[in-house]
Amino acid sequence: MKSIKIHTSSQRHKIGILMLFVLIWFSFTFGASDRCYWCERHATLVKGDNIHLPEDYFEKLQEYLDCLDKLIPYTIFSEDDPVVINARAQCEHLKPDKPPGVMTSASIEGFIAWLCTTPCFHMRYRRDKLSDTLPTEYVFEMTFAAGLGGKETFIEEGSEKKIESTLTISLYYDGDEKIHVKTW
Repeated sequence: MKSIKIHTSSQRHKIGILMLFVLIWFSFTFGASDRCYWCERHATLVKGDNIHLPEDYFEKLQEYLDCLDKLIPYTIFSEDDPVVINARAQCEHLKPDKPPGVMTSASIEGFIAWLCTTPCFHMRYRRDKLSDTLPTEYVFEMTFAAGLGGKETFIEEGSEKKIESTLTISLYYDGDEKIHVKTW
């Protein structure tokens, strides 16, 4: 009959720690290529233009929204609420003309992050306080034009489509010298 050796709790503890170190080493050794610890890169959006908008559009919009905030005492409301209807009437003179389209920097930052984030490439948002202090190796620039009226066309899947708006995003390496990488 074979004898079974029962390990003491201190021996089991040492074996557990040894196994933990082996697992951690294995994880770092064979999983490191997915993480890019040594090559992580960051980018930020430094320019976001809506070339069809009046230069003061966002300032006027903020004045209008501030006026509404002062007159509407709550954040969740119905469109037919008399307080909301009254506030809109009182602030109407501040409301900027409705543009043919608006692309905010925040929406572009989110879109770029969604498209481009990998284990080695991350977006830093302009509104993030850390972004001002942490270096970024790449910068994005965005230009959006809306209300083009379909004067130009393109062919897609055999049918002609009118161009109503364009969005151009460019990526640059931001080292000692700014180098163009790609434009979409």
